Amino acid sequence: MNELLEDAPFLKMKNEEEGQKFIKMNLNNLENNTAVKSEDLLKLTFLSTTFTILEHIAKIYYQEKISGEHSNNIHFSEIQ
Repeated sequence: MNELLEDAPFLKMKNEEEGQKFIKMNLNNLENNTAVKSEDLLKLTFLSTTFTILEHIAKIYYQEKISGEHSNNIHFSEIQ
């Protein structure tokens, strides 16, 4: 797995803002029928999926914090 991560330079984006700029740029290219490299589509898919997963985890975490109940058998207090 580490070898795959080392071969993916787009994973080394400095912050979320840089990742979001990349996603927006490529979505604009797709909407305008501008050529988009297959490597960029892979990056776009990976980043979009990653942000979606992180957003879902954050929602579960905050629901748990507010309600004090564990949802989906995920116990964040045990992870910390």
